[in-house]
Amino acid sequence: MIHVEKLSKQFQDGGAYAVRDVSFHVDKGQIACLIGSSGCGKTTTLRMINRLLEPSSGSISINGVEYQSSDPIAWRRGMGYVVQSVGLMPHMTIRQNIEILSRAMGRERSERRKRSRKLMDMVGLPPDGFSDRYPDELSGGQQQRVGIARALMEDPPVLLMDEPFGALDPIIRSSMHEELIQLNRQLQKTILMVTHDMSEAFKLGNLIAIMDQGSIVQQGTPRQLIDQPVNEFVANFCRGAALDLP
Repeated sequence: MIHVEKLSKQFQDGGAYAVRDVSFHVDKGQIACLIGSSGCGKTTTLRMINRLLEPSSGSISINGVEYQSSDPIAWRRGMGYVVQSVGLMPHMTIRQNIEILSRAMGRERSERRKRSRKLMDMVGLPPDGFSDRYPDELSGGQQQRVGIARALMEDPPVLLMDEPFGALDPIIRSSMHEELIQLNRQLQKTILMVTHDMSEAFKLGNLIAIMDQGSIVQQGTPRQLIDQPVNEFVANFCRGAALDLP
């Protein structure tokens, strides 16, 4: 569970707010999407939740634990992080990439192998065929699957995703959407995703928060945003994606 209350960020005292009074709640098993145009504050919000940036004010809690009471490194280890660029180590095999954090934390080799093989099966990369390959031998979609498996290696309750499918072609992207939905039905993680694609948000999100100029303009289910937009900005943002809803 993620709970954010009146979260704000100023990069300079007295300067403009990059994020201002952002509040939302995501329950276990839900996928929430932060969406808005470039510079709206969505990625800054995600980075504060991961404590790559410290908030100027406000509160963040993960499963009831407040960020102020937690060591930043321990806090980050309680969540997986998936980004568009994937960030795989080119000189490491797929298995080594997936196990990198567990190895750094001193997990036993047999424990690491068992967990990484299970995750590779879960994300559609049979370990006997992919464990010893290198990232440049995989397609973009396969690399992103490795990134997701790596993020899940320590079984974190929370998964943060920063435009994870933005670089994929439309067919592979659609397939990855379906796989993420099915995977989370099984794992019941709390997922917070940043995206600029409203159709993607409508397909994946139980909750969608539309941001503009550092604040949340409106949040709700896809149907609520379409049927009850608070203003023309939200209505225009949702209009094209509404065609994808049943």
